Amino acid sequence: MSSALTQIAALLIDATCGVLVYLALLRFLMQWRRASFYNPLGSFVLGLTDWAVRPIRRVVPISRGIDWSTLLVALATEMVIVLARSHLHLIGSATELSPLAWVCVSLVWLARDLLGLLIFLVIVDVLMSWLNPSTPVAPVVATIVRPFGQAVRRFVQPIGGIDLAPWVLVVLLDIGMIALGQIGLIVRQAL
Repeated sequence: MSSALTQIAALLIDATCGVLVYLALLRFLMQWRRASFYNPLGSFVLGLTDWAVRPIRRVVPISRGIDWSTLLVALATEMVIVLARSHLHLIGSATELSPLAWVCVSLVWLARDLLGLLIFLVIVDVLMSWLNPSTPVAPVVATIVRPFGQAVRRFVQPIGGIDLAPWVLVVLLDIGMIALGQIGLIVRQAL
């Protein structure tokens, strides 16, 4: 397959499956942090993920506040992405990727996507607090992000009235994404 067609195929995979992964992770975070789904964001997330989550939830219910069915949807979709990218020779050939490596790389990519989503949500939370804190989505994003910011604020106090905790949190999450990227490479090569 030519380079341009490979890039187009990768874009289509990321645009379809990648969006489902992020939406499932957002649904998981909203459920885990007990954010309200009675708002435009919650309706959007439920509307685009219910078709995949509800059938699995019949078999795998929520347990101890963890929405396992939503995590399974995110993981299964991530596994599709890894397999498709493998067949496009973007992460090694399909014959090189053992089933164990496929699952492990998918788990690492899922964790990396979760950190990327959290970075995005931190940035959105900061922007909404500056621009329009009364938007219906602001409390949802704050419910997800603020506990992480509170943990950072224990070590990084505001300086001159400026809260540096979101910046430190983004840097820490970014370091985590870099570490997971390296772990993914090591896992793929080792298995």
